[in-house]
Amino acid sequence: MEDTARLPRLLDVLSGGSWGVAEDREAAKAIDEAWPKCRDAIRFHNRFRSAAAEDAVRRGITFVVLAEAGFPLDDAPHLAAARATPDATFVYADRSGIVAGQRRRSLDDEKGARTVSTPGGQWSELSPTPGGHATALEAGIREPRKLLRTAGLLSADGEWLGDGPAHVQLGLAALEMNRGEAAAVTADLARLLPSGSEIVIAVADGGQGQLFAKLAGLHPHEARDLRAWIRRARLKSGALVDVRAYGRTVLGKSLRPGSGRIMAAVARVP
Repeated sequence: MEDTARLPRLLDVLSGGSWGVAEDREAAKAIDEAWPKCRDAIRFHNRFRSAAAEDAVRRGITFVVLAEAGFPLDDAPHLAAARATPDATFVYADRSGIVAGQRRRSLDDEKGARTVSTPGGQWSELSPTPGGHATALEAGIREPRKLLRTAGLLSADGEWLGDGPAHVQLGLAALEMNRGEAAAVTADLARLLPSGSEIVIAVADGGQGQLFAKLAGLHPHEARDLRAWIRRARLKSGALVDVRAYGRTVLGKSLRPGSGRIMAAVARVP
């Protein structure tokens, strides 16, 4: 049986969390030796996810899907966006039931959970609080149609049920897919989401980034793969961005590419 929590556990260890088992800690140790700045890159990626969600709601998008956000750690990625736009709705979607369950518990602990029914089943949602409308589902980004249906955004025949476009983040889920599957998932999302929606994808780039993926038993990708997936899906995208520099107009010396970095794109559905 596939270990669907392997990547979330490893990323949690590299982010300073405690969900990893001995195998994850050993992998993290090997990664530290191969890519000494990997932990910094992962932390910057976590901040990037929060910033990208906040930017989306400030542009008027009120439904945000944070796929494969991993185990709860520090401030939840949706909080900055929820504070900026209290009416926005946030869905955490993880294909690991363990991860989704822990995220749901962390959200429920904040205040006022209630049960909501959707075409995909039942899930817990927070009542309007400083944390916003947020829920956690067991649904993986590798099955985009199923995920959107479970979130109540898509009907059985593919009709969009959401109130306007959505912002969908894949996180580093591409590491679990080969190039063909990652391209297909991106293209499926582009077909299913309405015009004006956004798809956020990130990869570990550079020699050390490739080694990171291999040591983790995952699929290494490069920035050029990310560009290829976006082109194939006919999405609109500006330049790819080093997550360390997201939202900055000037790059300091500390942001030079080096041999390992996490690159991301916010691609838009035309």
